[in-house]
Amino acid sequence: MKLNVLIVDDEPIVCKGLRETVPWDEWGVRIVGEAHDGEEALAALAGQDVDLVLSDIRMPGMDGLELARRIGERFPGKRVVMLSGYDEFEYAKQALRLGVKDYLLKPVNIEELRFVIGNIRNELAEERGEKWRTAAYQLLSALAVGEPAIVRPPEPEPASGRRYRLMAAAIVHDPSGASVAREEERTAAKGVWADRVEEMLNTGGNLAAALPIGPNRLLALCGMAGPGDDKAVFRRMIERIRRQPGVRMWCCLSSSFRDLDDAGERCREVVKGLSAFPVMGDVVYESAEIPEPEWMSLSEETAQFRSLIERGEERETLRRMVDQLFDRFRDRRYGLDDVAAALQQLEDRLFDGLPFRETLHFAAGPDVSRYGSYDDLKALFLQDLEPFVARDGKNVCVEQQMLVDKALRYMKDHYNKDLRATKVASWINVSPNYFSQLIKKVTGKHFNDLLHEIRIDRAKRLLEETDYRIFQIGRLVGYKEYKYFVHSFKRLTSVSPSRYRMLAYESKRKNLADDERNPAEPANTWGGCS
Repeated sequence: MKLNVLIVDDEPIVCKGLRETVPWDEWGVRIVGEAHDGEEALAALAGQDVDLVLSDIRMPGMDGLELARRIGERFPGKRVVMLSGYDEFEYAKQALRLGVKDYLLKPVNIEELRFVIGNIRNELAEERGEKWRTAAYQLLSALAVGEPAIVRPPEPEPASGRRYRLMAAAIVHDPSGASVAREEERTAAKGVWADRVEEMLNTGGNLAAALPIGPNRLLALCGMAGPGDDKAVFRRMIERIRRQPGVRMWCCLSSSFRDLDDAGERCREVVKGLSAFPVMGDVVYESAEIPEPEWMSLSEETAQFRSLIERGEERETLRRMVDQLFDRFRDRRYGLDDVAAALQQLEDRLFDGLPFRETLHFAAGPDVSRYGSYDDLKALFLQDLEPFVARDGKNVCVEQQMLVDKALRYMKDHYNKDLRATKVASWINVSPNYFSQLIKKVTGKHFNDLLHEIRIDRAKRLLEETDYRIFQIGRLVGYKEYKYFVHSFKRLTSVSPSRYRMLAYESKRKNLADDERNPAEPANTWGGCS
């Protein structure tokens, strides 16, 4: 940054000598003006951007000490260095009390002046950088929650025309670095890794503010100092962090922009762009470089996996099919978010309506920010599917048993309707032919046999507990024809409905008579031994 300096001395020749004999340009200093008394100096400060006032201490009218006092009141933050031909302790003490940064004797020692100027430059640069970062944190906080970016970081230098880039970064820990990952996750939650990223990006005149937006992600606003290779700056930072065992990191950059009104849109682009990492082939890439996915229909994929689930297969067959699916995702340039959304749709179609649906990893979509590769998502998908494809000792997989359980619940709720196997198959979302094979395989019985059992069990309860006539009970449990009901009842119970009711009545009457002959003895209420 350039340091703007105002020279104040009542002797014009002294001002000229300072202006022309000191290598200001080499020191990064711009002489913005001269003043010959305190009043002129205050007027110059009011009209120009001045960082440092280099003032004589003894001047007619308003001397340097009074000038320093008024600058402190009217222009706080401006630095003042006093020049004096008098080595008087009292002057120096008063100057320091007024906040003067230094007190130099005339004739000025060039090296001493260079050292003082350098210190002030560094101090101002740090101060301005902190102000910039404070405003940048507020802007990032708004962007992270989708609010308008009202706060603007101040320009570190007037009319600097600084370029900006937004960076979204992700850090993921491999299982092989488990102990490191646990420690990194703890520190990441406290923003430590964001501080490290910020520190490494604040180099070469660049300014950066980084804000965690999740346990494994951060958002950074970077003010780039010049027209250099921006990607190289971010790549050096990532290479240093990736040296830690078990740590993977990558970042997505916005294109360069100058108007911070564009920050909201750029923020959405880079955060979404993080999920494209598996198809980019680099740890640093721009959102504008991300290729559009070629969307594929999931109907064929659904049919293949449903067939696999219906017939049951070895784990290797399932893994081979999942590998092929992820190969297609890669070929069509699916990002991690795109893959997660596709797998969620696929599981919705495969397991819709089943009671265990919400326990699957993709029920509500996994938090993709925790994962950094296709392999991570593939492992979750395999965990979801394996229990429903791999067979048990009876050659029946868990998913098949759950399908039959769902079918039986439906049959018990609708047994009194005109219930057919095709309707139940549609309810559990399988084909009629497969349903017929499945229910026989799991229960050992055909659909009609199971339906008769459910109906007759209900009829037996009605015969025992109600006074309905036989033909009424037959209709209540789903039989339209009286003779067919009686035939089915006798086939399953070996007695007619009327005979079953009589036997049930006699059994109930006998139990009542036994209870009357043998009343229950009263409970012992003495509390001691009888």
